Amino acid sequence: MRVEWMNGLWFALSLPAIAALYLFKRTYVDTPISSHLLWNRVLKEMEANRPWQKLRNRLLLYIQLLVAALLVFAIMQPFVWTKQTASAHVVFIVDTSASMQSKAGPASSANGGSGSLPSEATRLDEAKKQLLDWMDAEAKGSLITLISAGKEPELLLSREASKEAVQEAVSKLTPTFGVTAYNEALSLAAALTREEPDAEVRLLTDGQWAEAAGSGTSFGVPVTLMQAGGDEAGNAGVIRFGALPDGNASGTVSAVASVKNWGTREETFDVSIYAAERLVSVKREVFRAGEQKSLYWHGLPESDYYRLSLDINDALAADNAAYAVSTAAKQKSAILLTDGNLFLEKALSLAGVSVIKPQKNGTAFTSTEAAADMIVVDTISESAVLGTDWDKRLAGLPVWYIGSVPGEAGAGVKPTGEMTVAPHPVMKYLKLQDAHIAQLWKPQKALWGEPVANQGDTPVIYAGENEGKRRLLFAFDLHQSDLPLRSEFPVLVHNAVDWLTETAATGLGSALAGDKLEVTVSARTASARWEAVHAPANDAAAFDQTADRNGGIVSALQNVPKLPGLYRFIESDSEGQTIQARLLTVQMDAKEMDLTLRLNLEQIVGNPDAAGGLPSTSETGAENQTGLSEQEQGGQAAGAKDRGVSEGRAPYPLLQWVLMLVLAVVLLEWGVYRRGHTI
Repeated sequence: MRVEWMNGLWFALSLPAIAALYLFKRTYVDTPISSHLLWNRVLKEMEANRPWQKLRNRLLLYIQLLVAALLVFAIMQPFVWTKQTASAHVVFIVDTSASMQSKAGPASSANGGSGSLPSEATRLDEAKKQLLDWMDAEAKGSLITLISAGKEPELLLSREASKEAVQEAVSKLTPTFGVTAYNEALSLAAALTREEPDAEVRLLTDGQWAEAAGSGTSFGVPVTLMQAGGDEAGNAGVIRFGALPDGNASGTVSAVASVKNWGTREETFDVSIYAAERLVSVKREVFRAGEQKSLYWHGLPESDYYRLSLDINDALAADNAAYAVSTAAKQKSAILLTDGNLFLEKALSLAGVSVIKPQKNGTAFTSTEAAADMIVVDTISESAVLGTDWDKRLAGLPVWYIGSVPGEAGAGVKPTGEMTVAPHPVMKYLKLQDAHIAQLWKPQKALWGEPVANQGDTPVIYAGENEGKRRLLFAFDLHQSDLPLRSEFPVLVHNAVDWLTETAATGLGSALAGDKLEVTVSARTASARWEAVHAPANDAAAFDQTADRNGGIVSALQNVPKLPGLYRFIESDSEGQTIQARLLTVQMDAKEMDLTLRLNLEQIVGNPDAAGGLPSTSETGAENQTGLSEQEQGGQAAGAKDRGVSEGRAPYPLLQWVLMLVLAVVLLEWGVYRRGHTI
């Protein structure tokens, strides 16, 4: 038998207090009188007495001490262990966080009878088996509710009696590699059992609970921890990984990674870097227990992406690889359609642009399939770019028009007034106060852009977007202006190139698995999908995820793939032609990498008995959850913090029986007092 609250022993001080009352009890001296008829009442209250008498055998004293002792015992909330019997309604919370994908370990068979599991079984596999085994043995007639603690708490089953339905739901439990909603799952379980006295909550987890005791959730029913996984779980993981250009003409790249050994033993393993799928560097590193290192690489060859791999057979494989999308600034290229403009060509070259000049066949330019980041149309007629091929190129790339927009009607006007510029990236660092323009082109109808520079009331430069592609118009002929001769012209061209091509990035950055990501989608995109380039936690070739849609179009807010790896977001037009493809690195939650964290039930829930529920237990096969002996826990062995129980036992409270015994003793005292046995 054990007690729930050892502090109740303080109330035992009432026992010597009762005895002290008897020490001070009045003792009367016999005195002869002529008659006692008139003195009965007075004698009882006013006769001489002497205090500090010796305690004598008094039945009433012993009965009162017994009542006080029983009340103190009741305050301590006594209970005894009995054979476990399931409640009528059992709510299971299954932790599906990334740490549950680690190997169960050899010691786990003692905790849940998982000896029949394969050697590569995960903690989640063990938790599933524990749930089904316990249900078969103890809860054959109970209603089962199943909650998956993933990115959001998911109610998979509600008060289900069918064993087959429970088995099917359990088999569909999948890991969550992003942020896990721990406290929300506890709150949901508490809400489902709040009005049910014959219910219980069972938490299946490995103890790696990243939001320990953070919810303040109160349970009115017993809560039991069923722990999965062995005690020893070594793990090393990549916390961060990135790549940047070296900043020299060689085009090489530098990379940096942060790697930590989360285990309790020293580990030695190879750290490899791949440029795409080509191995370019291997380092042999030694990590002490708990050590975190920053590793550096220089002079790596240029590549679209890089993969970092740890060659170690540890408990968790999902954090042994990380990816970085190259941010190296590749040389930009532009198709220049012009009859000749040396100043413009020189300014483009100074801006780092490789100029592609198509040949002119008569009055029209020959179409080109050369890859380019933008098109510059310099004062040409509509007939120079006739044809379906040029229509597609102009619609699919950012375009900078100079002089006018081919095909758009307009008229020449003489500029008057002062030059003013709007706050826009194209006009950064520029004023154009002293620039002279002989004639401006004014379109007859509104264009796709807004004026960013005006001379008087007449727009000089327009900037905007048309069908998802950026457009820029200099509404004057550079040959009819002194602007190319001024020092501001190279800056203006550089700004124009940067603004037109800044959306041509090859990467979407990085995101946590299963998170939400804002993606800039082209206006011509009819469909989009995610393609796995490399996903170590799953078969990349079998991966298929269609992009999210909103209102019939591809949504700008996308669900990130649920598994760590490298993915490509591919956008296609209505004809199935690829518009653009961008890379995204997907990472697991780094808080799940520390597999040595083993929290007990009180650390996870906070105070499971806050609502007056029965004592909560932990079924782990261990003596206690803190790893301390009973002596080290400072007398907690009889309290709630030392509930190291084995499988198949449950606490049975004795409070009601103690209170019934107190009532019986009080009735006995009343009977003794009535019969006059008070002295």
